[in-house]
Parts: sequence; C-alpha cells; structure tokens
Amino acid sequence: MAQGAQGFFDAMREAQRNPPAGGTPRERLGWYLQKTGEVFAHREEFIRLLLVLVMSNEAAEAPEAMRTVIAVRDEGRDHMRHMIRSSFIGEGEDAANTVADALAHFGMAGFDGAVVSLQSEDGKPISEFMEQLADAMVAIGEALIAGR
Repeated sequence: MAQGAQGFFDAMREAQRNPPAGGTPRERLGWYLQKTGEVFAHREEFIRLLLVLVMSNEAAEAPEAMRTVIAVRDEGRDHMRHMIRSSFIGEGEDAANTVADALAHFGMAGFDGAVVSLQSEDGKPISEFMEQLADAMVAIGEALIAGR
C-alpha cells in the first residue's frame, strides 16, 4: 500500500506539473480533475486496494494497515486541497483557502464514488465523472465566495 501510494502520488504530481496559468476556476479545476482521472485509469489496482482496505474490518483490526490507509487518505485530501486552492487562487488567497478547506472532503468523496462506479463497470467514463465533479465543486466554491 505504501509503495502503491508513493507511485500514485508521484504520477499525480508528474501529470499535474504544468497547470494552466490563466482561465476560470472551472477551467483550472476541470484540468486538474481530468489529469487526476487519467492517473486513476492507469492505477486502478492501487485505488481498488485502498478502497477495500478503507471498508474492511480486517484493516480496522490491523493498526499498521489502518495507519497507512489514514496516511494515504490524508495525503489525498491534501492534494485535493492543493488542486482546489490553485483553481480558485485568482479569487484571492483567503477565498482560495476557504474554498479548498471546505471542499477537500467533498472532492475525495466524489473520487471515491467515481472509482466505485468504474469498478461496477456501469459504462460511464471517468472523464465524465470528473467533468461533473468539477462543475459541482466550482458551483459550491462560487457560492461560498459569494456568501462571505
């Protein structure tokens, strides 16, 4: 799990190393999420193992395994927070931080759902999930900014 996580996050950083400089929060977040979907598509085994461990009683009974799962999920949320913050930075640092902090867990839940759907082979491509997730997250982010 630890090796798989390292490879996964290395692949994420590589795929996202040249983010778009301009554009709207929707364009930037859409780019980040599409790149993330591409990495997911090539690392399904790692993601499947992670979700199995998250949901298994055996992992809960094995402290070392659970610490690894928690560390991987925390790193995933930190990466999600970075993607959101980078997407909203044009709205100001405070706004970007507020949106990123508010939506990091939501974004992870969206990924989790997309992975489960992919594993069930319901025929919907990851790119479509990522488009919808970007739309939802930007709408919520913009509402948060407007309500400040």
